[in-house]
Amino acid sequence: MTRMIREITVDNRLEQLTEIYSGLEDFVAANGLSDDIKNRLFLVTEELFTNLVHYGYQDGVGDLIVIRVERQGLIIRLTIRDHAVAFDVSQPPTAPASDADVETMEIGGLGLFLVHEFAQSVQSRREGSENVTELVLPL
Repeated sequence: MTRMIREITVDNRLEQLTEIYSGLEDFVAANGLSDDIKNRLFLVTEELFTNLVHYGYQDGVGDLIVIRVERQGLIIRLTIRDHAVAFDVSQPPTAPASDADVETMEIGGLGLFLVHEFAQSVQSRREGSENVTELVLPL
């Protein structure tokens, strides 16, 4: 089985999303993935990266974030490595009420909820001073 891998290293700034999208687009094209899988991959990556940049670093603290995306048979494994404040994203937030109105919902948690809805698994761990988040998307 051939493994298709793409590694993207970016600064911890939201402006780097363009670079991330470009790398993910290359990965999607090289693997012949559907638009549905592409959209899910983009959404979970953007959500995890955005939360990391917004909440993981004090103002002005720079870091390099490494995003690795790999196709392994019928799954995509997304791994994010950073040196931000430790935060465990492996536990899904409470699901919004089924009758909740999007315009009146509390802010926060919906993106991470969607990450867990799309992913087969989400794991977080600490390796020394590094956070490692691994997510598996089924194809």
